[in-house]
Amino acid sequence: MSDKHKIWDIIEYILGLIAFLSLLLFIHLRMSVELHDPDIWLHLKTGEYIVQHKAIPQIDIFSSTISGKEWIDHSWLVQVIFYLVFHFGGPDNLLLLSAITVILAFLFLFFSVYNQRQHLTLSVVMLTMAAFASQSRFNIRPENFSILFFSLYLFLLTRHVRKNWIFLLPLIQLIWVNCHGFFILGPLLVAIFILAEKLKRLGILPWQWNETELLDARSYRNLVRVFLLVCVASFINPYGYKGALYPFLVIFDSTGKTGIFYKHIQELKPAWQINHNLFLFYYVLAVISLLTFLLNFKRINIAYLIIWLILLGISVRINRNVIFFNFAAFLIIMDNLVKGLSVKKLNFIEGFFGKSIYILKYIVIVIIILRISETNSGILRSSYYIFEDNRVKSSLLGVAAEAYPDKAADFILKNELPGNIFNLFNHGSYFIYRLFPKKKVFIDGRTELYGGNFFSNYQKILNIDEHAISDLFKRYKINTVLLSGEISDIGNLSRYFFNKPDEWALVYFAEDAIIFLRATSQNKTLIDKLRIDLKKRQVLKADLNKIGMRNVFPEPYIKFAWMFYHLGLGEQAISQAKEALRILPSASDAYNIIGGVYTKQKLYEQALEALRLARIYEPNHIETLLGIGNLYMETAKFKDAVEIYKKLIQLTPYDPEGYYLLGQSYNQTNNLKLAIKLTRTALKINPFNANYYKELGDLLCKDKDFRGAIQIYKNAIDFGLDPDDFNKRLSSISEKTKTQK
Repeated sequence: MSDKHKIWDIIEYILGLIAFLSLLLFIHLRMSVELHDPDIWLHLKTGEYIVQHKAIPQIDIFSSTISGKEWIDHSWLVQVIFYLVFHFGGPDNLLLLSAITVILAFLFLFFSVYNQRQHLTLSVVMLTMAAFASQSRFNIRPENFSILFFSLYLFLLTRHVRKNWIFLLPLIQLIWVNCHGFFILGPLLVAIFILAEKLKRLGILPWQWNETELLDARSYRNLVRVFLLVCVASFINPYGYKGALYPFLVIFDSTGKTGIFYKHIQELKPAWQINHNLFLFYYVLAVISLLTFLLNFKRINIAYLIIWLILLGISVRINRNVIFFNFAAFLIIMDNLVKGLSVKKLNFIEGFFGKSIYILKYIVIVIIILRISETNSGILRSSYYIFEDNRVKSSLLGVAAEAYPDKAADFILKNELPGNIFNLFNHGSYFIYRLFPKKKVFIDGRTELYGGNFFSNYQKILNIDEHAISDLFKRYKINTVLLSGEISDIGNLSRYFFNKPDEWALVYFAEDAIIFLRATSQNKTLIDKLRIDLKKRQVLKADLNKIGMRNVFPEPYIKFAWMFYHLGLGEQAISQAKEALRILPSASDAYNIIGGVYTKQKLYEQALEALRLARIYEPNHIETLLGIGNLYMETAKFKDAVEIYKKLIQLTPYDPEGYYLLGQSYNQTNNLKLAIKLTRTALKINPFNANYYKELGDLLCKDKDFRGAIQIYKNAIDFGLDPDDFNKRLSSISEKTKTQK
């Protein structure tokens, strides 16, 4: 190599190193975003329990609904580590631990393939894509240790499979099985490599696949021994064979009763149902890795092909698994390209293009450096305003100020609210951390422990099935209703309990939650002390002197305005929304609230004026489209409503409400067949909404399909949805058919 080429290579190496370090900084910053994950608190509390009691839970101890049920806590070791770090080092050191864990995973992945300077540019480009494709999983959770151990397995199976280093895998497996339920990936990887070797030895593979990275006899025997030791290590956990077989039970049950979780929990939904921009690089990696298989089709490593197919399948089906596919795809792309573009071919390309190939590499690396630097700069600048404290907080480090209902938890403890509580899924883990052992939760994030039947009943409550609410609240002796989270999650339930003042008393109304106490003689003293009369409550006033010239989003004002709106307090909702507009005149949510109230009051001109401004400021805001569609339906502009609801479905194709509303609008335009089809789609997406069954049954009756309507009503009854109402509907159909006969 000439001195001139050496200079070009040195420049490329320096730029590649800068890009690589920038990428590691990106991972560190993304992992250092403030604590906001809902499940971290369950892990901290469980770790605290284990340390204090010197015992690992064998049964549930946190829930009032499944208390005493067998619990296989597969993350107990990580929970202990998390608790100790959090207890002695606070949230910042907990975030640092997670950042180090994930960075180590990417380092092991990188060095699984990188061994020559000339591959640095390609390695950094592909690793950057893998990191950006994986950032949806950059959060603090026990899964981070599975990512690290998965990367270690890849590193040892690809770089050291012919060495005794491979015998580290059983030790890694021993730790992994006590850290996270994804430990099953370890034996799976080793089994795939053994299967691949067996196929090669049978000589049944095409082209040169039989010879590609074929192990010698000694290495193959060692791999088999390692597999047996890894399997044995999987049984060394506090639950023995139950702990080892736990992942299989979850996998086999995922198509049965627990399949419901995969429809309602964001991280368990299929990748193709999630925002495509979030998974853009995941799709790109999938395509590139497939193309590299085609490029290197004569020398494919069959082990890599099997891994690629399995991980692609499980990542498409469950989006939380994308990071494992991304790691494998990076390794496969690099392996196929290095084989497909041999040193001889690379030298030919460099000789043919001369300086141009170096300039192209420089441009690519500089673009990556600039893109990563821009992202890093955005993360460092990210902050938000805390109205209560009149301060700006960085989005990095610490605990998210408004992510958890801390004041609601304080209220429950201070006032010693009696009896069992009903809480929503997302904050169950936080309430375990704050309230246990004084209070137990109704539900939390341990989906596999609660089971599909329980979660189905929980969904009925969310969909305001009065029969289910009455039955379940009686069964579990619910005395306190604690509603926290997004207003879209708590709005309908808040209205339901608020409109039953003789049964439930509103005792807490704040930005972080709404609390109702059962109106009984036993609770009378507390209710007399705590009951809130919202009709007399003043709206939250904006102090512009405090806020000053800051451009801030009026989050608490908008949330209070939505609360008032959902509770049917229109004038207070408008007043609160106007306070929000004093802070930020472009807050489209405020106009949506005002427009919604005016629509209910049949003041259609004022509603149009407000919703028009909402559409101008945020044309694709879901609440804006819902408000405009409702206004069009109220004013009999059904064709305009059809267009709005079509747009809504484009933006939220997996939300049933859009299909339901579009079906209603088509019904008004006398397109009955399409209305029925769309309502069936809504029902398929959410089979827990009794209104969908009722609407579909009414449409079928209107279409004279009484048999179809009867089946729909029977399905609703079988599902346990409001049986009294649906039995009445069945009787009504029976009378109609008799009269017609």
